[in-house]
Amino acid sequence: MPSFALVLLPLLGAALVLSEPVPRTTQIDTSSYCGQYDTVTAGSYVLNLDQWGISGATGSDCANLVSLSGSTIAWQTEWSWSGGSGVKTFTNIQLTDGINVQLSDINSIQSSWSWSQSGSGAAVSDVAYDLFTSSTSGGSSENDWEIMVWLANYNSGPISYNYDSSGNAVPIESGLSIAGNAWDLYYGSNGYNYVYSFLPSSNITSFSGDVNLFLQYLTSEQSLPSSQYLTTFEAGTEATSGSDVTFNTAAYSAIISS
Repeated sequence: MPSFALVLLPLLGAALVLSEPVPRTTQIDTSSYCGQYDTVTAGSYVLNLDQWGISGATGSDCANLVSLSGSTIAWQTEWSWSGGSGVKTFTNIQLTDGINVQLSDINSIQSSWSWSQSGSGAAVSDVAYDLFTSSTSGGSSENDWEIMVWLANYNSGPISYNYDSSGNAVPIESGLSIAGNAWDLYYGSNGYNYVYSFLPSSNITSFSGDVNLFLQYLTSEQSLPSSQYLTTFEAGTEATSGSDVTFNTAAYSAIISS
């Protein structure tokens, strides 16, 4: 009997190891889409081809999902744009779970994002989280506030009320330490919403942290009301101009807890 028990113990240990949960890979649509406002849904995410500024521009933007395992999604976009004016597209992943809750009720927004970008020549673009808030749940015809957390700035610039003599945006705060990185904060308006933009001291190609920390800073130290509702949570790349640019997200996840 003792020898039999000794045999069972290693087997039991192996069974316990094997019983640990493994994220399940979900079958998704990985086709490439190029339409101006095409969308592809996968679990709690939506891939948006938001080509809102392409009037007068020449080029294209195509995107596709790659994989979904648990709450981690991979996707990519390829684009080329010239002509026109300003931002052409914001190809992004939108989170649909956990939104339409007041900022004061959000405990955390844990997110990780690993990405890369390549292209021919100097592109003008950025990589950013893009959040919108409204005074009502579900939003209204126009949201009240836009909050951007940039992870990269490629020859672009944030919205601002103030610019220096060289035309560069002037931050309202510098060297803020949030989520393990240093940020400059800019404030302005896009004509529809008040816009806060956090820009890092250097590009961040692998981010992991609580995005809610940025909202908490704005509600406690700036003028964003904590009574606002989070109506949109997106992460993607704004493309202004460039040739044969490939933006690849190897792994992205976001979970809102309230």
